[in-house]
Amino acid sequence: MSPNSPAVNINIKTITTNEVSALSYKGISGFKKYPAAATTGTYIFEGVSRLTEK
Repeated sequence: MSPNSPAVNINIKTITTNEVSALSYKGISGFKKYPAAATTGTYIFEGVSRLTEK
């Protein structure tokens, strides 16, 4: 990200809902808790430009 870049949505790969929407450069979001158990697996977070998201 850079000062002139568009805001991004943060999501977990394979899940369609955004964890964070419209996060701007140097922006912050609220703290979120995620289960951490052997059966949970792993989380892969993706930052997706709001301009190119479909």
